[in-house]
Amino acid sequence: MIGRQMDKALRVTEIFGPTIQGEGRQAGASTYFIRFAGCDLRCSWCDSPHSVLPELFKASSEYMTPDEIIEKLSLLPRGPQWVVLTGGNPGLFALEQLIGKLQAGGYKVMVETQGTVWKDWFHSVDELCLSPKPPSSGNTVTPEMFADFLKGRLSQALEGFMEFYSRAYIKVVVFDEEDYYYAVDMHESFPKFDFYISGGTYTDHLPTVSNPHPDTIGKVEDLSEVRDSVSDRFRWVCETVSHDTRMRDVKALPQLHVLAWGNERAR
Repeated sequence: MIGRQMDKALRVTEIFGPTIQGEGRQAGASTYFIRFAGCDLRCSWCDSPHSVLPELFKASSEYMTPDEIIEKLSLLPRGPQWVVLTGGNPGLFALEQLIGKLQAGGYKVMVETQGTVWKDWFHSVDELCLSPKPPSSGNTVTPEMFADFLKGRLSQALEGFMEFYSRAYIKVVVFDEEDYYYAVDMHESFPKFDFYISGGTYTDHLPTVSNPHPDTIGKVEDLSEVRDSVSDRFRWVCETVSHDTRMRDVKALPQLHVLAWGNERAR
């Protein structure tokens, strides 16, 4: 059994969709999600502990080959063009083969990662969401750490250097003023991510209003209370960003999936 698992290096907690992307550049777009088990961080407000904590994902995840993942994806109702690879941290895994097979099958592949572990296959995806964690997470990815994450990596393919910036973007989840100042610091530290050289019509730093009730994940709760909380935080972020000249080229968004479904787990 152990040998069989080792051959299936990708540990998956869930494959689901069609649904919508709730955050970032593709917010509102129909999407499939493939969620991998395992993370190098332990954020205080994590909204997917079932993919982060070993005591949770060991019971519900399974080892799958790229072909098995694609076969399970094919059994879902048809619709989305986008497939999001998320976690946990998908940057912990060797996903080159899976990405190639998905793209060969006509899908566009987006990866969501926190900017702690670099993988060369990041260059091959259609969109890369870099979501460094702010102070409220308890696992702050500082601008210095993020610079080290990017250092020397982009120069290995100079012909694709500028094109990389057209596909990658930074998204910061903010809970409070300290998080907001962190987002400002990240924005000012990495100005290249604000400018598209091809495609795109808006900038790439997207502070999002995060879920204020992570403790209710997977439970049935008062949706009106959750939505009111998200709406209040979104209003605060909008007012703060719109009056901050340092953030005039920043796009602020709520978590659309929380507004629609609260903390209900994907099915």
